Amino acid sequence: MKNTPLFRQLFRTIRDGLRPPPPPPVASSLAEAILSGPENHRKALQVSPGELTWDNGFSLHPQGWNPYRKTAEEIISGCRHYRDSSLARFYTSFCPSSAAEYLGLNRGDLLLSLPPAASLPPWSLLAPHEAMQRRIEQNRKEEREHPGCAPSSGGAPELLGLNRFGPVSGTKASFEFSRIQRLVSSIQSEGYCRDRGKDIKVIALTWKSEIRYVVQGGLHRSAVLAALGVQEIPVILKISGLIDLSLLQTSPAVKSGYWPPDLVEEYLAFLFTETGWNRASRLGLAQP
Repeated sequence: MKNTPLFRQLFRTIRDGLRPPPPPPVASSLAEAILSGPENHRKALQVSPGELTWDNGFSLHPQGWNPYRKTAEEIISGCRHYRDSSLARFYTSFCPSSAAEYLGLNRGDLLLSLPPAASLPPWSLLAPHEAMQRRIEQNRKEEREHPGCAPSSGGAPELLGLNRFGPVSGTKASFEFSRIQRLVSSIQSEGYCRDRGKDIKVIALTWKSEIRYVVQGGLHRSAVLAALGVQEIPVILKISGLIDLSLLQTSPAVKSGYWPPDLVEEYLAFLFTETGWNRASRLGLAQP
C-alpha cells in the first residue's frame, strides 16, 4: 500500500495541506502593489526604514527617534534589562493627556477632549467610542494571554498598556521589551521569515510629492529590521491606494466633525516633517 501511486498522492496532499501558504510576492512598484488585489491577496512592497513612521511621529528614519528601534539597537549592543532601556524612559516620559497630544497636535477641540486611547487619525473609519472599544477588547485579549499586561480597575481593563504611549504596568513594560528582545535574537539567528497574513501593515500617505508609510501592524518587526540595518522592508498596504490631503479632507472623520480640514493639513505636514527626534528631545529622550 505504501508504495502505490494512490498512497504517494494522498501523502503529498496531506503534507502540502499542512504547509503554511507562501507569503505574497513582492511588487516591483507602488502602483503594482496598489493594483494587485484586496488586502489578503495584495502583493508586498519593499520600502526603506526612512519612509516608515508611527501615527504619533516617532519614525524609523535613521536620523529620527523611535522607542522600539532605539531599544532594539540597545539590545543589539548588549542591553539586557528593561530598566536600562530607552523603552523604559519612553513609557515614563511620553504620557499624553489627550488624543491631540498623542498625535503631536496642540489644538482641535474634540481631539483635546478625547483620551489618547481614543485617538483616531483622519483616515480612520471608526468613531472615537469605537476606537476606545476596540482597544479595550485588545487589552482584554492581551490580559487573558499575558496576565498583568492590562490590569483591571473596577472590573474593566484600564486603557493603559497601549504600546505607543505610557504609563504602562510593569508586566506590560517587561512584556514589550521581551518581544523586541526575542525578535532581535530570532532575526539575527534565523533571518526574517514572512508569514502569510502577518506581514507588516501600512497606510500609504503622500504630501508634496513625498511618500510616508504609517505602520498599522508589525510595530516590533519593522523597528527591529530597521535597527538591524535592513535597507528594504516588505510591507502590505492596508488600504489600496495613496492617501493625499484632498482625500483626507473629505474623509468620514472630517465629515463627522472629529477632524477640522485645516487640522488635517497640519497633521499631515507633521507626519512628513517630524522624524521623532524633536518629540524625543523635548521629552529628554534624545541627546544632540
